[in-house]
Amino acid sequence: MKLQITAKVVKQQADEASTDTVAQYLAGDQCDASVRQYIDAALADNTLRAYRADLQHFIAWCCVIPATPEQVASYLAQHATRAVVAVPAVELSTEDARKALPKEVPMKDAVYNLSRSALLAASWATGNWDNLPWAMDDRLHQPGHVVLGCF
Repeated sequence: MKLQITAKVVKQQADEASTDTVAQYLAGDQCDASVRQYIDAALADNTLRAYRADLQHFIAWCCVIPATPEQVASYLAQHATRAVVAVPAVELSTEDARKALPKEVPMKDAVYNLSRSALLAASWATGNWDNLPWAMDDRLHQPGHVVLGCF
């Protein structure tokens, strides 16, 4: 099965659903700019490429689409330890987040972060998740982002 998920296909499907209330809202002037940004991000080429890769992985692992809730749960349980994502509960643009970072950092902080990266890689390699609280500590990004309310 070859997947053909592209921005053009998604936009075409959205256009075809224009009689739907949600589609009318999204197309209308009353649609908030922040909502439109999320929609644009969801239709970005890199996002669609990631969706396509994830879907191909899921199908190769077990299933056809549509999948049952049990199949999805089994897939998630099987692959749950393959990623760690730390997302602050704060909405912030990448541009603003980068502005909060210093232009230069002390060598000791760079070495500290590098050691934490090595600890994180070792944790993944050995499955020793007890190290994660220390491996996720950061002196380069977190201090600047605390000011923005991210931590």
